[in-house]
Amino acid sequence: MPGTPQASSQPLAVPSDASQARRQTSAITPTIAAELTFTNNVDLAPSGQRVSDWVLQLTPGVAINERGAHSRLEGNIAIPVLLYARTSENNYVAPEVNLRGTFEAVERFLFIDATVNVSQQFQNALGPQPQNLVNATDNRYTAQSYTISPYIKGDAPNRIDYELRQSSIWSNAIAKLPGWTLIETANWTWTKTSGRGRVFSYVVYHRVYHPAFAQEVPYAVAVVELDEGPRMYSNVIGIPPDQIVCDMKVEVAYEPITDAITLPKFRPLAA
Repeated sequence: MPGTPQASSQPLAVPSDASQARRQTSAITPTIAAELTFTNNVDLAPSGQRVSDWVLQLTPGVAINERGAHSRLEGNIAIPVLLYARTSENNYVAPEVNLRGTFEAVERFLFIDATVNVSQQFQNALGPQPQNLVNATDNRYTAQSYTISPYIKGDAPNRIDYELRQSSIWSNAIAKLPGWTLIETANWTWTKTSGRGRVFSYVVYHRVYHPAFAQEVPYAVAVVELDEGPRMYSNVIGIPPDQIVCDMKVEVAYEPITDAITLPKFRPLAA
């Protein structure tokens, strides 16, 4: 009827920024626990020297799960605090941290991974190793490890994906070495190669080991030593396999396999 409101089944349009907001989640969950323990040998002393004590352990903590458009952080933090009724000299804090995160510094290009790990460990495998934090021991220490790993990734010509990463780890957890120790560092840089090299070694296949290569036999698989030094496995094409010799000069030839995959093969270097 004229003038009668009509119901619409058209979905409401949602702004793009609202869709992005839904993809960003952040959850920080605080926790706290309390435990009272009685021990008849607080210091793990020999018979005749044992001391009993009441120990109150308070453990505040937080669980983190943050996911943003360009960042992610997740993990747990716990800070056990131990208070001794009689032997207050044993009071201490035993932190436990396990955090890992990723930050996209430059969209779809530069990323940074990082981790933080803090835990209670023992210095000497032959020393006292109580199963909980209540018993005090000089054999326990707070091990700490921090990593940071910036990297870039992207696409190169001929549908080649690449990733370049530098990783460093700082830790005091190697046999309780004094101070901080950089236990691992890897620094890499991209070097443009000429795509030329020589046949270092090769083998010719005459038998079909996989149906996908049935139309290829005989074919040559070679170890090619690039002019810049690295060696790589590939095929030598553009020449009958029986004419391939070691030290033959070759150059790269990109061969598309599918729309998504291109393989670098080698052919004799043009004169």
